[in-house]
Amino acid sequence: MIRMKSSPREAFALLRGLLFYFMRDGFERNRMHTPFSHDPYMGTILSILSLFMLAA
Repeated sequence: MIRMKSSPREAFALLRGLLFYFMRDGFERNRMHTPFSHDPYMGTILSILSLFMLAA
């Protein structure tokens, strides 16, 4: 899924890609599906952190 031995540049590109993905698609589509519907930014941050925890 995610290679943990990636270079910092690859990791940064992956994080930036995930951030843009959640910013574009996540706010409107997932706002009502998360317990953080009042704070879409926090929901996006926690979603990204949870993805990295699952990949670790």
